[in-house]
Amino acid sequence: MALLGKIARMAKQDDFVKTALRLPRALRDEIKEAADAAGHSMNDEIIDRIRFSPEIASASTILAKLSEYDVALRAAVKKQGDALWRVIERAEAVCGQVDELLKSTLEAESSAVRRELEFLRELIETIKLQR
Repeated sequence: MALLGKIARMAKQDDFVKTALRLPRALRDEIKEAADAAGHSMNDEIIDRIRFSPEIASASTILAKLSEYDVALRAAVKKQGDALWRVIERAEAVCGQVDELLKSTLEAESSAVRRELEFLRELIETIKLQR
């Protein structure tokens, strides 16, 4: 972008028309910061922005939307993750309760349930390793 500003500076003074422009203070400050960062004048920055405004506006809009989607997606994933961990913690608590109940039943009646309970505990431990 600055290249066009440099070309503009090389043009003759008669090639330009002086124009007064009223800008919102925040936009003026943004243009000033961008011009300083790029090492050229505010005039060059404004000319570059006018020449490239459709491309810049389009890219800025796309980047802003992507940023919004990223924030929303991160929030949704966190919410789902938190819900999953609550389910895991509840399942773990239920395993403990079932284990206590099985202690009072006959061994023959509880062996199949104990095997399933042990499988569930192993599954919970495997999942918790991912936390």
